[in-house]
Amino acid sequence: MKKLKILLLVLASLISVMLFDSCSDDDSSSTEPESGAPIAKFTVRPDSGSVDTEFSFDASLSSDAEDPIESLEVRFDFDGDGNFDTDWSTTKVVTHKYSEAGEYNAKLEVKDSGELVSEMIKTVSIVDSYLNEVRFIDGEPMVSMKFEDVELMQFTGLKDKNGAEIFEGDILQIDGYESAYPVEWSDSVFYTTHYSDFSPLYKVMECDGYRIKIIGNIYENPELLEYE
Repeated sequence: MKKLKILLLVLASLISVMLFDSCSDDDSSSTEPESGAPIAKFTVRPDSGSVDTEFSFDASLSSDAEDPIESLEVRFDFDGDGNFDTDWSTTKVVTHKYSEAGEYNAKLEVKDSGELVSEMIKTVSIVDSYLNEVRFIDGEPMVSMKFEDVELMQFTGLKDKNGAEIFEGDILQIDGYESAYPVEWSDSVFYTTHYSDFSPLYKVMECDGYRIKIIGNIYENPELLEYE
């Protein structure tokens, strides 16, 4: 019977360790509070973003054995530099924008009526303004662009004389001519103003494809269309 009890205790300990390890993937840390101290806990929404993102820091999940959550005081150090950006307050939700890209160890401190303090630290990832979101997968940053910063250009299915793919918005030029011709989309057909005529692109390429090249596009090189 003693052997059976010992075995059951060992199994229970192993299960406890496994459960603890399975819940330890959150990119945050907290100090072990001293006896009677409050438990500091906060969330950040979103947990990553750009310098244009307004982050919400919510400490309302903090708790204390004696004091209600409403009476607990909190303060935040958003960038982890040791200088707190908010004063002690019972307001649990605050917002903040970061001015520079990087990873910041945001810190929360919680204080109860007995002046006992505990803390929690959480990492916030910030990228430049042209990026909308960053996620870390297997340690590698995965980012997405904001569509207002991107011009989507349709592929025409055709290539210039150098083998470069031609897209809507590209600017073409024929060897021996100074004029430039933008590629446009209209009535389900790609067109270009070839020889001052609005001609289907595939017909132009059939005739002169061997001497047509891409010299830019209307978004990055609009000055190429400023010709006599």
